[in-house]
Amino acid sequence: MADWAILQSPEFRDWYRTSLTDDERDAIVATALRLQADGPALRRPLSGIIKGSKFPNMKELIPPPPRPANGRSGRSEGASDE
Repeated sequence: MADWAILQSPEFRDWYRTSLTDDERDAIVATALRLQADGPALRRPLSGIIKGSKFPNMKELIPPPPRPANGRSGRSEGASDE
């Protein structure tokens, strides 16, 4: 099966290069590669439908958040919400 084309706007490229950490860029690349392979069949949690787009099957990418360097969720063990 052929890969789907992924188009990038100049605004996206500027944002991608200047506003993200390496881990955030890695998450976006991994999600974009899944979109390229799966096309419109890619579903949540990695993508959502953009309603009202002039392009059919336009997708919003929802990359997973980068994991902290220590591999933990950022919440300490035994923490309480009280």
